[in-house]
Amino acid sequence: MWEVILAITGLVILMVVSFAIWRSMSVVALSRRLCASESRINSILNATEEGIYGLDLEGNCTFSNAACARMLGYENEEKLTGKNMHDLLHHTHADGSPHPVGECPINRALQEGREAHVDNDIFWKSDGTSFPTEYWTYPVRRDVELIGSVVTFININGRKEVQAQLIQTSKLATLGELAASTVHEINQPLSIIGMAADGALERLKDDDVDKDMLSNKLTTIASQTERLAAIVNHMGLFSRKDDGVFEWFNACESVHGAIEMVAEQYHASGIKLEVISPRECNVCGRVRGHPHQLEQVLLNLLSNARKATLKIAASKNAKNGAFVPTVRVSLKENKANSVDIISISNNGGNIPYGVLKKIFDPFFTTERKGEGTGLGLSISRDIIRGMNGIINVYNTEGGVCFTIILPVAPGKGKPRGRPRRKGAEEMFADNLIPDALKGLIVENEKDIADRDGPAKTQM
Repeated sequence: MWEVILAITGLVILMVVSFAIWRSMSVVALSRRLCASESRINSILNATEEGIYGLDLEGNCTFSNAACARMLGYENEEKLTGKNMHDLLHHTHADGSPHPVGECPINRALQEGREAHVDNDIFWKSDGTSFPTEYWTYPVRRDVELIGSVVTFININGRKEVQAQLIQTSKLATLGELAASTVHEINQPLSIIGMAADGALERLKDDDVDKDMLSNKLTTIASQTERLAAIVNHMGLFSRKDDGVFEWFNACESVHGAIEMVAEQYHASGIKLEVISPRECNVCGRVRGHPHQLEQVLLNLLSNARKATLKIAASKNAKNGAFVPTVRVSLKENKANSVDIISISNNGGNIPYGVLKKIFDPFFTTERKGEGTGLGLSISRDIIRGMNGIINVYNTEGGVCFTIILPVAPGKGKPRGRPRRKGAEEMFADNLIPDALKGLIVENEKDIADRDGPAKTQM
C-alpha cells in the first residue's frame, strides 16, 4: 500500500517539477521572443529618417526614436521619455508669440482621438533654435479605449528653400510679363519731366523770368519724379527676396499694389477693371505673411484673368464686337469670422470640371508648350496656405472666380498672438475646406451670383 502511495506521490512531484521546468522554459522563450520583437521594432523605428514619438493622454512622451532625438537636439531617446512634448518643442510660434497647448493641433487631435496633418509649422530644438516641419498624428487605442497618440514628423527646411527659390523665380517671371506696361509707366513721367524741364529752360532765356511759371514747372518735375521713384521702388521691393520672417500687414495694401502694377497693362489691352475695396486700408484687419508674396498671388490671378478674357474677346468680338472683357477685384472683411475675403472674378469663360480639380497641382497647365510652367497657381496655393488661409476657385455665369480667405488679427494694431481659426490645423488635409469657412465661400458665391447672374459652381 505504502509503495503505491509513494509511487503516486513521486509521480505527482515529477509532474509538478516537469510543469515548473516547462513553464520556466516557456517564460524564457516568450521573454526572448518579446526581446527579439522589441529589438526588431526599435531597429525599424531607428532605421527611419522620420522623427517618431508617442504620447500618453497627458501629452507626455512614452517613447521616441533616434531620428526624433537627433532632430530635436537631444543625446538620446531617454532624454525625452516622460517629458511634456508641447513644452519641449511646440511652445512658441515662429513670430515669438506663445503657442497655448489648447491651440496646439497635436494636443487637440490627442484629446479628440482623431488624426491630424499639418504641412507647415515649426518645432523647437533643445538649443533654442527652430526648424520648419510637417507632421502627422494618429490616435492609439487599446480595444476601444483611447490611450494616447503617435506623432511622426520631418524637417522640411530643404523643401522651404526650394519653395523660396520658386517663389522668387515666379516673381521675376511676373515682372517680365509686366515689363512692357512698366516701360510705359516709366516713360510717361519721364516725358512730362522732360517737357517741363525744356519749358523751364526756355523761359530762363528771357530776361524777365516768370517765377510763378517756373515754380509750377519745378513742382511738376518734383511730383513726376516722386511718381517715377514710387514705381521703381515698388518694383524693387516686389522683386526682393523675402527674408522668410512673417509680419502683420494690411491685405488692402497688397490688393492696391497689385492693381497699380496691372492697371496700365489692362488699359492698353482694353480690359475693364472694376475694384470694390475700402478707400482707406486701415479699416481692414491685419493678416500675417509677406505683403509682396500676397501681391504676387494677386498678380498671378490677374495675369491669368487677363489672358482668359482676351482669349474670349478675340473670338466673340470677331462675331459681333459687343463683348467687353471685364475683371472684378473685391476685398471685404468678415468681422463675424475674423477673416479678409479677396475675390478676383472675370468673364473669360468657365473652366472644365476636370481642369478645376487639378488646377492647383504643380506643373499642371492648359497653355501651349513653352508658354507656362504650370507652377503659378501651385505656388499661389502654397503662399496662401503659409498664411493659414484658403484659396478656392469656382465657375460663375460666363466666367471664373478665385476667392482667398485669410484670418485677421483681433483689433487694428499688432496682435498679441497668432490668430486662431477653428479647424485651421486640418483644413488642408486632402484639400478639404473646413466647415467653419464653407459658409463664407457660399456667401461669396451668392454675392457674385447676385451681380453676374446664377453661378455654376464647381468646387
